[in-house]
Amino acid sequence: MSSALKEESPALKEESIALKEEVPALKEESSALKEEVPALKEMSPALKEEVLALKEENSALKEESIALKEEVLALKEESSAPKEEVSALKEESSASKEPAYSIKVHY
Repeated sequence: MSSALKEESPALKEESIALKEEVPALKEESSALKEEVPALKEMSPALKEEVLALKEENSALKEESIALKEEVLALKEESSAPKEEVSALKEESSASKEPAYSIKVHY
């Protein structure tokens, strides 16, 4: 054996021992994860259904939002007509020099 290998050998043995000590814990974790797999598989269809339901709800809310926006625009247009009438009447009133009423006085 070369001297470099002889020097590395104790360090490699220690690393090997440390790795062997980790094996039982890793086996336990692996078992625990394997036990969780069936439960996760059972949950999968329910989660898919929930996602689909949420997508449908989201779609319905989007449609409702669009309808409400259209209604708001219609109301704005509807309310602008009376405003225009009022503005036109004000202009007409201010353009007219005659008083809106007359008083006749008889002596």
